[in-house]
Amino acid sequence: MGVKRHILTDGNGIPLAITLSGANVHDKRNVKDTLNSILV
Repeated sequence: MGVKRHILTDGNGIPLAITLSGANVHDKRNVKDTLNSILV
């Protein structure tokens, strides 16, 4: 078992959102959570 870090950054590499998921979870399942966690 492992963990994936999903990190969304702006054009300068500044992190906008970070979420975690299990290594056995497909990436497309975490896209919505990552996008919804952006702090503006």
